[in-house]
Amino acid sequence: MMTYELEAELAEVAKRELNETPLWRTECLQEMREILESQGSSEDRDLSDETLVRFLRSKKFDVSRSVAAYKNYFYIRAKHPDIFVIPELDSVEHVWRANIVGILPGRDKLDRGMMLGFPGRWDPDTQSLDTVFAALMMQLDHAIKDVRNQVNGIVLLADFRDVSLFQASHITPTYVRLITTIVQNSFPARFKGVYIINYPWYINTLLTLIRPFLSAKMSNRVNLIKNLDDLDRHFHHDALPEEFGGSQPLYSNEEWIRTVRGINSPSHSASSALSLTANQEVVSLTSNDDRSSQHENEEEEEEEWATVSLASSIEGRKKTFRFGQVNLLPMALVMEFPQLDDKQKVLLIWHQANTPETLEPVVTEMRGKVREVALEHAERLIAAKHPESSFDVAISGAVSPACLPHTNEMLEELARLLKPNGTLHVCEPAVTRGSISGIRSLQKVSSALKLSGFVNVTETKFLKSGNELDACFKEGLHKLGWSLTEEQLETIALVQIQASKPGYEIGASSQLSLPQASHQATPNPSVNQIWTLTASDALDEDVEVVDADTLLAEEDFLKPNPESLKSDCGPNSGRRKACKNCTCGLAEILASENEEKPKPKPVTSSCGNCYLGDAFRCASCPYLGMPAFKPGEQIRLSERQLKPDI
Repeated sequence: MMTYELEAELAEVAKRELNETPLWRTECLQEMREILESQGSSEDRDLSDETLVRFLRSKKFDVSRSVAAYKNYFYIRAKHPDIFVIPELDSVEHVWRANIVGILPGRDKLDRGMMLGFPGRWDPDTQSLDTVFAALMMQLDHAIKDVRNQVNGIVLLADFRDVSLFQASHITPTYVRLITTIVQNSFPARFKGVYIINYPWYINTLLTLIRPFLSAKMSNRVNLIKNLDDLDRHFHHDALPEEFGGSQPLYSNEEWIRTVRGINSPSHSASSALSLTANQEVVSLTSNDDRSSQHENEEEEEEEWATVSLASSIEGRKKTFRFGQVNLLPMALVMEFPQLDDKQKVLLIWHQANTPETLEPVVTEMRGKVREVALEHAERLIAAKHPESSFDVAISGAVSPACLPHTNEMLEELARLLKPNGTLHVCEPAVTRGSISGIRSLQKVSSALKLSGFVNVTETKFLKSGNELDACFKEGLHKLGWSLTEEQLETIALVQIQASKPGYEIGASSQLSLPQASHQATPNPSVNQIWTLTASDALDEDVEVVDADTLLAEEDFLKPNPESLKSDCGPNSGRRKACKNCTCGLAEILASENEEKPKPKPVTSSCGNCYLGDAFRCASCPYLGMPAFKPGEQIRLSERQLKPDI
């Protein structure tokens, strides 16, 4: 049986999830091989059925996507030989002995293969990231030889215990792109999930930097596990090592090393399952000069990275400070912190000019003071989509260098995220005189806060200005893309502003309590008596009664002359123009005269044959029995016809 053939039960799963049937597999293999052979020589590539089937299964037998993944895979192999070509096992064996990466012999509850990762055990000073990734790729190549992993997929369990910012700083944007490209677009495996335990406080920040490179499907497969008991929903307890709460002993790669040493020669390719010959491997290698040029290009790409690259070591630099005291942590805090308590949830905003050695101790100390601290990058604040009214306090610009101007969109988002009566503390550069494009004056900063929905914008403190601005602040401006002259820097001051959110939600509604209409005053009875007369009042001598006829004059009894009642603008007045508001009827008469009388329509025959005679007339024709006539000729009826014989 061929190595890619499936047992009955697994074949049923492949048919249901991958659209794989023996006939369809054969047709797809043939089509994929023909496409690859037509696009170039097959001598430098592995076109065996076993290799092509892995790509087809990883893309659910979509031939076009499988061809693209195949080409991407061998392109990346040629571009990154340090990862895919291992001249000696000794070069990666120390990574396995440190148990940084591993592969478990058991399977999860969905019959998927399980890979392990312990990044906290990685020492960047002695183990390059290329070497760690090469060791991982070699184990992945071994894992996908199992047809169960090809069909059901592979999951990764990662223990982030003891991971430091120093280690995270070595995972550059170049490697983020490389890893995501391999996982999503080239490597012939189905990665079904990532489960992270013991993650540090800045894990959400790292994931925020990585998620833009992930597809929506892959991003949803990253799971943060707070409680080890939650792993029991996905994994068998007796299949996990002790580090993940299982019943197996602590994980060790000793068995893997013995297996590799037993089946491999000292010269081994990292992609043993997708191997090239030794001569073919040499073709993909680059010279030292080319490799150094490649690293220089990668460094240039890292400098252009939009977010912070945590690029400095903090080992052996334990610093402490107290809130409200600025000078106990040099170059870390630039503003006085508010009074915080253990019931508050705080949002801390940072930007790409901040460094790990100033950021980490601030967060560490703050976590001991409050209930929860959320760290968010300024450029990802809106994209993070935190629920509204999530935080009691928001702090931005607390960590040196505080050189980030807050946009209106950012302030509006902070207003949305704060709870009612929540407070905002910001520190940003402001222009004290003159104007600089992109940097606002203190008055405009306060106005922007009010327009964003904040109230009580009262507490303002000038922290530094002019010559007091240190080199760290100037370097931070440069990282954010600001190029200011010395004269412009003298007009900038660091200001701290405190504002608060109103005691209601944005968009909230409330019923207004309007004053009710006052009751009408009771009229004075004596006033009513003045205007009220009864039948008995007519007999009262004190009441004077006036006869209405005595109020008429003699001319009122004269009958009016009809001629005097006529209007001088009526139809008989001789006037040919009606008044603007005519009421005598002249306007209607003039309007009727101006209307054109409709001309009578000539009588036409419906069939057009009446004039030809009875032979051409219909049964209901009025000319039936009359002689033929010329079209348009007037017909005259004789006396005999007018007096029919009855």
